[in-house]
Amino acid sequence: MGKKIIVAGAGHGATMAAAQIAKAGGFDVTVYERHAREDMGWNWFDCVNPEIFHMVGAPHPDEVGLPWAWRNDISFYGPTTDKAHSIFQRLKFPEETEIIIDRKDLYTLMIDYAESCGVKFVYDCNITGPLMAGDRVVGIATEKGDFYGDLVIDGAGMFSPVRMNLPDILGIQQGVNRGEWVRTFRGYFNLGVDKDSVKPEDKYRCMFKRDPGAFNFSWTDVVEDFSGRVGQDFCDVLIADIDELTMDDVNERCDSYRKWIPELGTKLIHAGQIVPITLRQPLGLMVADGYAAIGDSAHMSMNLNGSGISDGFEVSKILADAVINEKTETYSAETLWPYMYNFWKEIGWGLAPIAIVKLFIFNLSRDQIDYAFNEGIITWREFSVTADQHMITQFLHWDPNLPKRGLAILKNPGMLKKAAGAVGDAIQFFCLEAMLPKQYSRSKAQAWAKAYNKIFERHLPK
Repeated sequence: MGKKIIVAGAGHGATMAAAQIAKAGGFDVTVYERHAREDMGWNWFDCVNPEIFHMVGAPHPDEVGLPWAWRNDISFYGPTTDKAHSIFQRLKFPEETEIIIDRKDLYTLMIDYAESCGVKFVYDCNITGPLMAGDRVVGIATEKGDFYGDLVIDGAGMFSPVRMNLPDILGIQQGVNRGEWVRTFRGYFNLGVDKDSVKPEDKYRCMFKRDPGAFNFSWTDVVEDFSGRVGQDFCDVLIADIDELTMDDVNERCDSYRKWIPELGTKLIHAGQIVPITLRQPLGLMVADGYAAIGDSAHMSMNLNGSGISDGFEVSKILADAVINEKTETYSAETLWPYMYNFWKEIGWGLAPIAIVKLFIFNLSRDQIDYAFNEGIITWREFSVTADQHMITQFLHWDPNLPKRGLAILKNPGMLKKAAGAVGDAIQFFCLEAMLPKQYSRSKAQAWAKAYNKIFERHLPK
């Protein structure tokens, strides 16, 4: 019997890490998931980088007969931005373009592949917390009983009962603050116009602070029924808010969108749930003795739209490599540190600063956001970060209009002050990231995470 790996929750990253670890041989890998198999995956599509499948050794959807389509480019709007001042994302096709795939089909691909690698799944298993032996995580407590293992991989989501019940001494952030997650409606409506009459720049509209409240964003997207699950072409609607969101709110906001978005019909025809989505920087510390967090449990999402599947796949390889190459077989915080270190050096350094951008937008007034759109301060290139490259480097590029854009910021003292603060935060983060300890010690790791958390928490909405 190989080393026993417990995977708490079948998140995308956790499941793909499980597959790679099991495929390597010498491991007994079991995923414990609270949902039934038929309930896996939300009832809508999501965007992914088409290269992630082969990156982790899994088949591309084409290779297993699963439908997919290319995602539409996006037009971005501020609170009152008109079409003339909207920003249309013009990505290079296909190298910068994501594909869309139904989440249930994606889980079919993932689970079939994981099982072929030797992973076992236990469904309808509600996890209630970690099992501890001193400072070490030794298993998970569930409503079906206690399960012990040599390593617990936490893929149980943003509100993971494992992470949220870890002892304070481990230094891993347990809870989630206001402003670090959004309540999100997702549903498909009938089309209000013929799909073929919609111009490319009108197909997919993303709006920031269009609705009342501290912070919200939304989109409407004209989509062909590529999966055949809906039975007709549709308008995909997402509405996200950091505060309370009810179906009455959703209906009211959709009514306001219909006044200027004729593509949005009046009949909800598919999905229609309100769910929580993480929207914050990754955990500053994600390993402990016997424990590693990944995916939404480690808050590895893109901060301008909440997408995290591609990142989860990519990080799964980093985690799997760390586990497979861990020669002591102790799976301590020290021997799991290569996962934490390599995550920050390969992905985290470019992902976390996008949370600074999100917080900057949080703290802009509606008028200031409109000003940024109307004066051309932000461009389509900055918004390419919402495509398959979720990295802060998308903001760092030469533009001949930079002097003009800079002058526009200088003319708005309030925005200038907030922009300067965001730049200062980014500089502080990059300096801190360079100081990430290469070798683990509890005191140094926790001190680093504490300093990291402060950069973001001081700007959260009250």
